Amino acid sequence: MIYSRGRLGFNIRGGSEHNFGFYVSKVIPDTGAASAGVQEGDQILRVNNIDFGSLDHSEVRLPPNLNATRVT
Repeated sequence: MIYSRGRLGFNIRGGSEHNFGFYVSKVIPDTGAASAGVQEGDQILRVNNIDFGSLDHSEVRLPPNLNATRVT
């Protein structure tokens, strides 16, 4: 679980409209993502059991309950 202070702690780029998956473009220091070892260039495959492989960037939304967010 990588949640900290109301945000996930990283930015993403990508989506099916660009013909490639979602990748971490920036990790914000001192967040749960940074502590969990997330690195720029990591691919996001699933969030809360939702496959990100076929989503457009516009379809990606922060879950209403970030406390229960799981990113793989």
